[in-house]
Amino acid sequence: MPFSAAKVHRVQYAFVQKQSDGTFEVDSRDYTIKIAGTEVLADLYETIMKDVDHRESILLWLPKVPIEMSARELDTLLKDSTLDDHATIAERDQTIDAIMVPGDRTLTRTTCKHCGVSHRTSVKFMLSPLYNSYNLILGAEFQALLIVNNETEERHSQSLTDVINPDVQAATTQAPAIELFHPVFAEFFARADDNTTDIPDTVVCGTASLMRSVSAISTTESTRTDSRKSLSTILGQSSWQTRTWTGAAETTALALLEERGELGVGGCEPSVQGSFSYAKFWAANDHRRVRDNCCCPSFIIALAGPWLAILGAVTTSKVIVQRLTDYLWLGNSRVDDDTHILRIARTLDALRLSLQSLETFYEYLEDTPAPQGCLHPRFFPSVNSYLSGNTTVTFSYKEPLERDDTCVTFLATLNLPDARPVVVKFVPRYGVAVHRLLADRDLAPELIYHGPIGGASVSYNGLMMVVMEYIQGKSLAGYFDSGPIPQDVLAAVKEGMSAIHAGGFVYGDLRRPNVVIADVADGSTEAGLGGRVRFIDFDWAGKAGDVRYPFHLSDSVCMPSGASEYELIDKEHDIKMLAAL
Repeated sequence: MPFSAAKVHRVQYAFVQKQSDGTFEVDSRDYTIKIAGTEVLADLYETIMKDVDHRESILLWLPKVPIEMSARELDTLLKDSTLDDHATIAERDQTIDAIMVPGDRTLTRTTCKHCGVSHRTSVKFMLSPLYNSYNLILGAEFQALLIVNNETEERHSQSLTDVINPDVQAATTQAPAIELFHPVFAEFFARADDNTTDIPDTVVCGTASLMRSVSAISTTESTRTDSRKSLSTILGQSSWQTRTWTGAAETTALALLEERGELGVGGCEPSVQGSFSYAKFWAANDHRRVRDNCCCPSFIIALAGPWLAILGAVTTSKVIVQRLTDYLWLGNSRVDDDTHILRIARTLDALRLSLQSLETFYEYLEDTPAPQGCLHPRFFPSVNSYLSGNTTVTFSYKEPLERDDTCVTFLATLNLPDARPVVVKFVPRYGVAVHRLLADRDLAPELIYHGPIGGASVSYNGLMMVVMEYIQGKSLAGYFDSGPIPQDVLAAVKEGMSAIHAGGFVYGDLRRPNVVIADVADGSTEAGLGGRVRFIDFDWAGKAGDVRYPFHLSDSVCMPSGASEYELIDKEHDIKMLAAL
């Protein structure tokens, strides 16, 4: 579909920050105003509206609204409290509202949109924050932060998310696997691990030449030029150069090369600098149309003397950069080490073929508008089908079910006549037997699919896809917060845990967010709350004595269960968590 600039309104950003004099500064890039901290949110709206063209939209950012608050609590807060109150309860920055300005300049004092704690988050609560996060990384403020201070090691250790706001400690540097968002990275993994295919002689000989050129300590630009030429020969192109997307005459980056003479030279590790180069390239205005239609997949090649690393990057609502290889040693240090040369050659050949696939992807990229009222597909994984017998069933993503940068659980609808809503999640392991055990007792959603992602030509590093019935309802956390749980609900939870243990299984993660009370429409019209209890998370469940807790175990699991990371999950852990529920 041809792009129509006439249908796009310019968006202004209003950043609200408390100043040392107690006032609040509102900066929308075009102007700066100050507001007393005693004014309420409605006053802030009215002040901003005096200087805003009626055809534009405003994205309003408030500082440090606690993410733990429910939607109702936040509504009350924004309605009745002053801006000073917002600063007083500060915990972390969060986008909370998008105000659409109607044509008559009449401002409706709307309730702000916020994600409460529940099994499902409404689309209207998700659209604004995700798009706001996406738009923030494209602004001038972000581009200015891409300048790396080569003398500051602390900055180098930060993730890109941290660099967007370096004064705020990031909650995590983890993100979903980038191969979920574009299959070219899964293809790279599969090709790099495939020892059954022949490597072209040109790639093998080019790899040997590259390894010879980088074995000596590099002190001159000519040496690095030789390395770049060798890589161009191996990969069949100057891959760190851009390609033109014919659909919009815009350039795309198949791969970006960052090179240093040696590790540590120049004060910045090349894979980190490559991450910044990726973000700076795609944040530029002349890449907008490509950026708005896909997740901007690119490879990053980091070369430091005899060390080479390959990374992949995508842009969803955040910039995600992940290592696809460790740093590979390219030096010639042993006599007759053909095996080492062939191992490096296979990795570079996998990159060569993956770059060809990526070039084809960009060549056929089309303008794709987002479905009305839904997020654009660019924000979601590219995986959108599973096999049911010999039939391929496709689905369409609607929204993420968590407000978290690590979210891998999504609400979707099957592309079938009944448009059945389902939950799709991606996990490294799953307690299939435990899920089915409870589903047979009407204590869990129907498990529709559990299995591999894609075919033999791709590798998702052991990730599996789970598709289950969507349960409309609230979690125990959403229903009761931290208050007492009614006896009939506890009885249903105990029934489920007894069935799990009687079958020789363990659950491992019995917390309030992982148990849902279904709405009446999804349960018996006669049943009370206890008759509508459903377990929804089986990631850690499995056979007792076989399954372990993951590494980096949360205190919310360790404290009530007494468990430690990587410890075998025991029934006693479940019993303790049940008592603490």
